[in-house]
Amino acid sequence: MNLYFFNTLYLWALPLALTPVIIHLMFRRKPAAVPFSDLRFVRLALEKIRAGSRLRKYLLLAVRMLIIALIILFFARPLWHKGGVSSFNGRDSQSIVLFLFDVSYSMGYRNGAENRLDEFKRTARKLLAVIPASTRVGVIGYSNRVESASAYAGNDHSQVLRAIDELKLTARPTDVSVCFPKAAGLAADFTGSSVTMVLFSDLAEHGFTNTPRGLDNPYRIITFPPQYKKNSNGYVQSVKASFEETAAQWEIDCAAVAGDNAATPTVSCYIGGRRTGDDFLKIDGDRRGRHRFYYPRDTASISGKIETGPDPLLIDNVFYFSGRRQPRYGLWIIDGDPQSGGITSESFYLRTAFPDAEVYAESEVERIRFSLPGTVILANLRNNHPQIESFASSGGGVLVFPGSHSSDTFEPPYLPATIGSEFDGESAISWTDAGHPVATAAALAEFEWKNIAATRGFILQPAAGSRTLAAMSSGWPFLVEGAFGRGRVIMCASTADREGNTLVARPLYVPLVHALARYLSKSDTTGEGAAYVVGDTFHYSNTAGAGIITPSGTAVQPRASASGMELPDLAEPGIYRIVSDGKEISSFAVNLDMAHDESALMPAGTGRLKEYFKNGKVIALKKQDDEKEFLAVISGVDITRALMAAALMLMLAEILLSYKGKSL
Repeated sequence: MNLYFFNTLYLWALPLALTPVIIHLMFRRKPAAVPFSDLRFVRLALEKIRAGSRLRKYLLLAVRMLIIALIILFFARPLWHKGGVSSFNGRDSQSIVLFLFDVSYSMGYRNGAENRLDEFKRTARKLLAVIPASTRVGVIGYSNRVESASAYAGNDHSQVLRAIDELKLTARPTDVSVCFPKAAGLAADFTGSSVTMVLFSDLAEHGFTNTPRGLDNPYRIITFPPQYKKNSNGYVQSVKASFEETAAQWEIDCAAVAGDNAATPTVSCYIGGRRTGDDFLKIDGDRRGRHRFYYPRDTASISGKIETGPDPLLIDNVFYFSGRRQPRYGLWIIDGDPQSGGITSESFYLRTAFPDAEVYAESEVERIRFSLPGTVILANLRNNHPQIESFASSGGGVLVFPGSHSSDTFEPPYLPATIGSEFDGESAISWTDAGHPVATAAALAEFEWKNIAATRGFILQPAAGSRTLAAMSSGWPFLVEGAFGRGRVIMCASTADREGNTLVARPLYVPLVHALARYLSKSDTTGEGAAYVVGDTFHYSNTAGAGIITPSGTAVQPRASASGMELPDLAEPGIYRIVSDGKEISSFAVNLDMAHDESALMPAGTGRLKEYFKNGKVIALKKQDDEKEFLAVISGVDITRALMAAALMLMLAEILLSYKGKSL
C-alpha cells in the first residue's frame, strides 16, 4: 500500500499539527497555594476524578492535532493505491488505459532536436514500463480523424511499443472528439469498468471545439503541462496568385501572422524553385502584402511557394500556390437598339466593359459564327433566333438584358424566367446567392451595394428549377439563372444601360459582368489552378491518360469519376503536377487547412479542459515524465474527501469532549 501526494509542498506544514501541544505547554500554570481547612475529603474526591480528567485532556490534544493534520493532508491531495489499476470508486475492476496521441501538424513544434510528438513517444515508453502487465493498453493516433487505433491485452507490451513507434505526424488539424467513438469500441469488452485516457497533446485550444460523444463508460483524462503559455508561432495564412490582364503582370496576394514571441521575419517568394523576391511583406501581427512581378505575357500558369523565416514549427512557414491565366473565350454582344453606336446605344456600357468584344446589330445574327467556349450578351432584342438557341443548347452561355423591344415578341425557350409586366420606380438591388461562383470571382463582398438600384424594368417570374442570384428590395428577382441543354443562361430584370438601373455607373459593374460572362462561357477547367487543403479530393475534367506526380515525386494514377477523374484524400502539402505523355499539362497546390486555427498555438487552460471533458474527470500532472505520479494516478484512489469527512467528525468529537470537560 502506498500514498502519493499531488501537492507535496503542503506536507511541510505538518509540524503545525503540534500547535495544540505547544499552546498547552505555553499556558500551563502551577496551581497556587491557598490556605484552607482540612483537605482530606477534597483529596479523596480529586483522586476519583483525576484519572478521567487527565485522559480527556490528552484526548482533546490528540483530536485537535489530528484535525490540523487532516486539513493539511486534504490540501496535499493524497492518492492511495496498492499496485493494481483501480476504478474511481476504489474497487478493483477491469480497466483499460488508452494512450491518445495527437499527430496533427502542430505536434511538429520543436524543442531542440525533438519535436513534441517525439517527446511524448519517449514519455509513453517510460510510463508503459510502470503499468501492470495484465492491464489492457490501447494506442490511438488522431488528427481530425482517427489515424490508427489498436488495443492489446496480455503480459507482453511489445505490441504497444511497436504501435507507439509507428506513429507519424500528419499534415492535418486537430479534433480530439474523434477519439471517443473509437475509445468506446476498444473498451467494449469492459462494460461498466473505468477508462483512463492519457492525452499526449500540446493542448492547443483549436483541438477542443467539437463536443466529445460516444463513450458511456466512466472515464478520466490525464494531461501533461502545456508546452507554451502563449502563441509563439508565426505562419503564412493564405496566398493567391493571379494574372492582372491590364498591367500584363502576375500578382501574389499574401496574408501572414506573427507569433507573440516572434520578431518580424521576412517573406520570400519562389517560382518553380527559384527565388524571385524577398521582404515584400514584414510579418508583424496579422499582415497582408502584395508582390507583383513580370513574366512573359504568354506564360499560361505559374506555381511556387511563399516562405517565412524559420521558427520552432516549420511546416506552416510555407504556403504553396498555383496560378493559371484564365483561358480566352468567345464573346459576342448583340444590340437590339444600336442607334448611332454612341452613348445612347443599348450596348454602350457593355462596350466599355468589353472593349475587345465584337458588337453586332440584331439583323446581323445570322452571320455570326459562334464557338465554344463562349458567351453571347443580348441587349434589348426583339425576336427569337435559332442560332442563339442552338448555341446555348450545345453548351454556350447567354446573358440577357431585356428592353423596350423585348416585352411582346422576345420569348425564346432558353429564358430562365418569363417576362412579366413593366415596373417603374426605384428599387434597391442586392446579391442574394453568396455561395455562387460569380460572387467569389467578382469579389462582390468587397463592394459597396449602397445606392445601387433598378429604376425601370420587368417583373420576372422564375421558371421551375431556376436560381435567383440577385433581388430587388421590392422582392422581385433582378438576376435569374437557369440551364438550357448543356448551356447556362442568366437573365436580368432591367436594361443594359442607365435607363433601367444605376448599376452600370458603379465600380461593381465591370467585375460583375466579366464574372458573369466567364462563368456562362464555362471556360474554367475544374481543378486547374484551384486551391486545395490536405484531406480534399482533387477533381479534374481531363481523362486523356493523365497521371499525377505528388510533391514527394511519387507517380499516382487518379481514379475515374463522373466528372472525369479524381484523386481522393490529398495527404501532403505541395505542388501536384498533372502529366500526360511525360509532359506537364497543369498543376495544383495543396496546403494545410488553415480554417481551424491549427497554427494558432494558444493553450487551453485547465478550466477549459474540465468544461470540455465535463462527463469525465481531468487530472493534470505536474511533470511529463514522472512515473511515480503517473502510477499513482492510474492505480490510486483519491481520498481527499474521506480525509475531510474524518476531520469534520473529529471536530464534532472535540466539541463534545470540551463540553463534558467544562460540565465536570
